[in-house]
Amino acid sequence: MAKHNKHTEGVTRKRFLQYAGLLSAMAVTGSSCRKEREDIIEPDDRLVLGDGDAGRGNFIWAIEDLSIQFYKLVLENPYVGMTATERAMLTDIYQHELLHREYFNLTIVEPEEVTEQKVIKTFFTEVDFTDRTSVLTTAMEIEDLSVAAYNGMINLVDTVITMGVINKLISVEARHAAYIRELLYPNSFADASAVDANGLDKSLTPGEVSAMSKKYAPNGLNTEGI
Repeated sequence: MAKHNKHTEGVTRKRFLQYAGLLSAMAVTGSSCRKEREDIIEPDDRLVLGDGDAGRGNFIWAIEDLSIQFYKLVLENPYVGMTATERAMLTDIYQHELLHREYFNLTIVEPEEVTEQKVIKTFFTEVDFTDRTSVLTTAMEIEDLSVAAYNGMINLVDTVITMGVINKLISVEARHAAYIRELLYPNSFADASAVDANGLDKSLTPGEVSAMSKKYAPNGLNTEGI
């Protein structure tokens, strides 16, 4: 947990959702903000999710929101050569992610308070949204990360309801990942980047997911209490 100070206060789930919604602003600011804000980056400027089931719920909500902000940018800035079919399918995925976030929000328990932290606005600066390969490669990575994140969360949750919701999310995220991979590599199905030596989808701990997500969210997530 980050230390509290006069500028930091506990907030409820409603406030957390408002704060997490700032991710949309991160995506559009681009790399131009990086140099301007380097001097105010603190040693631990990660989004604090909270402890226990509350933190786990916020973790899943944040992963869904990451996907939402990415696909929103993709649809607002279509890559060169995007077909009508591709746009329709990417729109479906975007809408699925919106539903996932809100469905999960309605099915988890009221979380404990979380700590508000400022956000550094440098999301998706490595993605060329005009280039099909760049966009779809990032989409594949995010979908694979979501599947692995939820697989890693299954053994951590304490309620049957939450476990059931996560299982449903995993199945749909895996469908997304398969579709994106098919667009990039026709007839490839899945490779070692998504499936382990036992033929199973990979699983990652919250800490591992946080580390990998820094490619898109440089400030990352504080998962220490999960």
